[in-house]
Amino acid sequence: MSLHALTEYIKYRLKAKTRHGVHSPFVYALVENVLRKKSNTPLEERLKSCLGMETISGGNNARDWKARLEGMRDANSILLVPGIHKSPLHTQYWNELVADKKVRLSIDLYQAGLLLFKDEFKEKQHFILKAASAK
Repeated sequence: MSLHALTEYIKYRLKAKTRHGVHSPFVYALVENVLRKKSNTPLEERLKSCLGMETISGGNNARDWKARLEGMRDANSILLVPGIHKSPLHTQYWNELVADKKVRLSIDLYQAGLLLFKDEFKEKQHFILKAASAK
């Protein structure tokens, strides 16, 4: 683990909330039905089955994240972004994605980030959440 990743992890642990610190019914349900459940099923598959979202795309190359965001036009899409705190560059790109106007809801899980585009989210929201680990 790099010094940057360690520093980001400490910040994450200090700020991350459980389901009780969340005031969004959608995010509460996401925590309850996906993030709290320990599972060997990949996060991407759990999100698809729970949320019924049509598209989930990711990618390990931080430079590709912006291009993937530009391709996301569907409100029923989730962009799953892995390794958002792996390096200063990854964290910088993550923060740029979170700030994008199309993103209505962003969730920092430390190992990955989720970006949602649903129009039903009237105000832009950002959450830092604790997720259960695999079994």
